[in-house]
Amino acid sequence: MSKYANKGYGLHVVTTGGTMDFESSPSYEMEKSVVDSLVPRKQSIIPRFLTERVKIPKNEISFSRAWMKDSRDINDEDRSKILDGIIRSPYGKVLVVHGIVEMDKTRDYLANHKDKLKGKTVGIVGSRMPLSSYRSDGGFQLGHSIGAMQKSKSGIYMFHPDETRDKTKKLFENTVFLITGGTVDSNFNEHEDTATPCEHSIIPTYFRETLGVAPEEPNFVFKEICMKDSRQLSEENIRLLLQESQNQRFNDQVISAGTYALSDLAVRYKTMVDKGELSPDLKYNFFGSMFPEDVYLNDGWFNMGYVLGRKESLKNGVHVSMHGWTTPPENVMKQLQEARFKLYDKSLR
Repeated sequence: MSKYANKGYGLHVVTTGGTMDFESSPSYEMEKSVVDSLVPRKQSIIPRFLTERVKIPKNEISFSRAWMKDSRDINDEDRSKILDGIIRSPYGKVLVVHGIVEMDKTRDYLANHKDKLKGKTVGIVGSRMPLSSYRSDGGFQLGHSIGAMQKSKSGIYMFHPDETRDKTKKLFENTVFLITGGTVDSNFNEHEDTATPCEHSIIPTYFRETLGVAPEEPNFVFKEICMKDSRQLSEENIRLLLQESQNQRFNDQVISAGTYALSDLAVRYKTMVDKGELSPDLKYNFFGSMFPEDVYLNDGWFNMGYVLGRKESLKNGVHVSMHGWTTPPENVMKQLQEARFKLYDKSLR
């Protein structure tokens, strides 16, 4: 058993197919004389996504496959394999990736066998788009469910996209996004062989068009400070960001930034909170991404979903969220060679 099994750090993921693990199949379309068809993959791409793109440490996550089916084709014999995967999990938290059509029936099946779950925290999540699709909701749904589960008590939790959409709308009542560009809001530039920030943020469009979350007054929710590579942020840009944070006296803040400046900006915020120059009664959560938004299986939408899923369980103060964890800003350092952030103390999560 992993040394993290009883400390809340580890996660076991049971894959079952569903839309998140669907793909297009030209051979199926020719055989059936249909178009625009999606079929279950033979092998899940979720393990690769979570370990290689999101970069959750491999010694803190494990996977098992119950089956790879459209959830409309499953029965209780199939569900018994999910139950078996949960029972065998080395960790106390288990996420079941599932098609959304029959998700409630699987939740009810597991609830009827709750005594066999041995006090584990079980989440069931699905998406409306394949994870491999451009601007898919799949990464966001995975991030949101993992963030919400990390501090949850034992039980069975369902993360249907409709429920997540409604919760996100509710969060927007006291949450503002402060946007500065960075890789999460960039496209890959072939001519310069690097990520280049978009002219305007894609984040509001993603919420509106992919997640179906459209605030009545989006300009009050999404504040575009600038659109820059964080290595090019000027002191004037940073002052404008800090001024906006000071103006948002009643709203928790989600701050997107490039990874080169992410931890330094967060440390600066913490210093200002400690000095009373920023409200100590709010949450300031910084996030970014390692891959541009137009790159296959990028981590940005996962990180954004994780920030919102984790929000309710966070204490007031300044946080940095990457790789499926949240930590104080002074506890993190970017490792350039590995293209990931390192935690000095893993217990501060």
